[in-house]
Amino acid sequence: MNGTKNEAKMKKIKEYKMDRGITLIALVISIIVLLILAGVTIAALTGQNGILSNATKSKEANEKGNELDLVKLATSASLIDSQGQAISLADLQNNLSKQNSNAIASQEGEGFIVKFNDSGREYKVDKYGNVQETAGGSGNLPSTLDTTPFLPDGFTQKEGTNLDNGLTITDGTNSYVWVEVPKSIYTTATSETDYTNIEVDMKTYTADYKSDTYKDEYYSDETTGLTQAEYNSLKQSMLTSVYKNGGFWISQYEIGTDILRTSSSAPLTTPKSQEGLYPYNYVTCTQAQELAEQMNPNSSKYKSSLLFGVQWDLTCKFLETKATNLGETQDVRKNVIKSDSTTWGNYYKATFEITKGKYSSNSGSSYTDVNGTYTKPNSSVLLTTGATERNSSMNIYDFAGNEWEWTLEYYTSNINYPCINRGGYFFSSGTVFPASSRNNNSDPYSSGDITLRTALY
Repeated sequence: MNGTKNEAKMKKIKEYKMDRGITLIALVISIIVLLILAGVTIAALTGQNGILSNATKSKEANEKGNELDLVKLATSASLIDSQGQAISLADLQNNLSKQNSNAIASQEGEGFIVKFNDSGREYKVDKYGNVQETAGGSGNLPSTLDTTPFLPDGFTQKEGTNLDNGLTITDGTNSYVWVEVPKSIYTTATSETDYTNIEVDMKTYTADYKSDTYKDEYYSDETTGLTQAEYNSLKQSMLTSVYKNGGFWISQYEIGTDILRTSSSAPLTTPKSQEGLYPYNYVTCTQAQELAEQMNPNSSKYKSSLLFGVQWDLTCKFLETKATNLGETQDVRKNVIKSDSTTWGNYYKATFEITKGKYSSNSGSSYTDVNGTYTKPNSSVLLTTGATERNSSMNIYDFAGNEWEWTLEYYTSNINYPCINRGGYFFSSGTVFPASSRNNNSDPYSSGDITLRTALY
């Protein structure tokens, strides 16, 4: 009898221990699950892309948007007050006050700084009413009242580059350098759609490099792959963008390819603005424009094309005003760009050393890797893109020599040879074909000494 009772008692004790064990395990599991859920919830709330973080970003974006709208309304009203002339500080401050904002305007050079006391954010306004958040904000590039570079989607600023040494951006594959075209050069243009006078002011600014027999005009569908309407629309987009932003992006390198091209029948590959590539040659001007368009990061926001003639001239003027490695004074630099580019270009008579890339002594039929140091002789040698710092200025490589580069310019004196390439090449001298020089060819022409360079605007 007692044995039966003891067995029953022991059974209950075992069941109790088992139940308690199961309960403890369940409790531990529940705690772990709750901790995981708590971690997920905290991450969702406070992480880099969390709800609270995104809410903060959204609030900040809305505040910036409202501030920009207020500044733009005030500048628009100030332009009306000034009857389309340069706006005044008094009008700008008066119109800011009418917007019930706590913003204070102050003079800076020929433009203004508008600061919101509550947020501390500042916005630049030039005398023409163009508005931009000052450098230092998220995604902003260095800027001045005369030039306000835009940052294309997917690009970042290259470390160590700025407006003084050649502001450069990259998307990890392609690199571009900002060519400054000061907003202060416009003495006759009155708006971003005053195309005729924008071009007039640009030509006045680049008078030392322009030529009346070479013009940015449509000449035929076959020569650039563009209809007359497309050409004119592209040109207008360029003029507006350069006027508004105070410059444009130019490919840091001559456009290159991973695969050596030795004839015009070679397949067309992906074009790149990158160091250490074979020159993208053996392409016609039409093919070159098609390749340039492929390099557009966002066709709805930006245009990518060969340089118009005036853009090449503007780049020459940019180097004249900024490139101290070409000489101490502007007059010296102008002479180097316009008359003798031997000292910074790859030409027949130029001798220098390279420590990277490849070189070709047979006009590009084959290349040899540079192992250690290669001394380029006093003869024609073609180089891969960006082979030496010697041949760069303001971070732009091979603007003088190495390969000719197709442009959208038109030679008006000979309709049989209307297509223009610029900058000289490895088979000539820097005095015969300096950086600003032009050469004309027929529309189906291609060769191993002509490549392309692109502009983004």
